[in-house]
Amino acid sequence: MHSVMRAQANDGVASNSSPRPLRVLHVILSLEIGGMEQVVAQLIRNLDQERFLPMVACLTSRGAIAEELTAAGIPIFIIGRMTPLLSFLYPAELVGIMKKHSIDVLHTHSGCWHKAAIAARICGVGKVIYTEHGRTFPDRRRLILLDRLYAPCTDHVVAVSGELHRYMRDGVGISAGKITTILNGVDPALFAPAVTPQPDISCRLGIIARLAPVKDIVTLLRALAEVRKVYPAVTLSVAGDGPERVHLEQSVAELGLDGAVSFLGFRRDMVEVMKSIDIFVLSSLSEGTSITLLEAMASGKPVVVTDVGGNPALVREGENGFLVPSGNPSAMAAALIRLMGDRQLRVRMSAANLKTVEENYSIKAMTAAYECLYEGTQ
Repeated sequence: MHSVMRAQANDGVASNSSPRPLRVLHVILSLEIGGMEQVVAQLIRNLDQERFLPMVACLTSRGAIAEELTAAGIPIFIIGRMTPLLSFLYPAELVGIMKKHSIDVLHTHSGCWHKAAIAARICGVGKVIYTEHGRTFPDRRRLILLDRLYAPCTDHVVAVSGELHRYMRDGVGISAGKITTILNGVDPALFAPAVTPQPDISCRLGIIARLAPVKDIVTLLRALAEVRKVYPAVTLSVAGDGPERVHLEQSVAELGLDGAVSFLGFRRDMVEVMKSIDIFVLSSLSEGTSITLLEAMASGKPVVVTDVGGNPALVREGENGFLVPSGNPSAMAAALIRLMGDRQLRVRMSAANLKTVEENYSIKAMTAAYECLYEGTQ
């Protein structure tokens, strides 16, 4: 299990000795419902309000999560469309927000690194932090070159998994001393089942994800078709929405899965969604540290996930779930069939997942690690 690496103190920002809290601006593409967006929102909600004043700038649109943060009193700024070439040299609206609100710490996220880092340095912001939430492989050469160009404008690069840490160091070429690993976290108390999860299953599989090509839900549908040859009553709930929905609905029809797959759309009641399924499945081609996987584990669900990104750091093969090759429906089907046919294995995996999240992936630990980065303490 990867441990959280504490950042070194930064000489450019003193410890928070001023009477006012540090002003932290998060820059993100939007606050639509998604794993990265939920991580940012959870971090903001859990920061020590006496020490930090968080704000958010969205580069494209607000989204449902923005409404929740606004209701909680968090300032949200919408940048809107920026002239691409000019904004790389002088992102005027971001610069204006940082100057107006005297930002102390700029915390930018995947998709916003370059513009936000430049704006922060123009304004003389004391500390710049970038969190890499996940990569889609293979990376474009242009993106890697831009990352290398803007790394010197950044004090710390945070990777949300050990695999991402290694990639940012070896693949992108960022100095190891600049990279910090902070694992994503969830609130175990929120998802923990009120009673010991029941080992007998109906069985309903579930996935919670944006319906995008990187999630490769077509592979899961093909696996489901194979599983139903052994367990004809098995069904699948798909929570989430996105550009692949029409294609996935067509695949359901083509595979003869009509009536076996339920598309739930975007859902905010993830606790209830998790309660409704028996086994959580993740078919992604690429992942960081998946929040929905952590939520499933915190709910005491056995899991079958692809062996990509941060998943192997969360799932120990045969102990708390199964890892399968990406893009391989037969391997996924075999793991699901094995799990469905072994009652005691499901019980053991459920208990192991509850323990893993409680001990290693709490929102409290994640928040404390970011607070240390903001203040420059160890």
